[in-house]
Amino acid sequence: MESIVELIKEVQHKKGGQLITCILKMLNGTTSEQVVKIYTFLFDKCIRVYIQMISKWIYEGIIEDKFQ
Repeated sequence: MESIVELIKEVQHKKGGQLITCILKMLNGTTSEQVVKIYTFLFDKCIRVYIQMISKWIYEGIIEDKFQ
């Protein structure tokens, strides 16, 4: 539970690439198998959205960045 609290503190006010980078740093900095599973799940969910946004920009020329 402490790891989740630590993650929440670290990601506060972060968006987009900053959020993804922060989660990845936390993921790479832990050795707990349970925490790795949680961080991996969160990273996967965030990166999918980010990749979809970038793909739409590259292949369709449409930029949909809700957070500017």
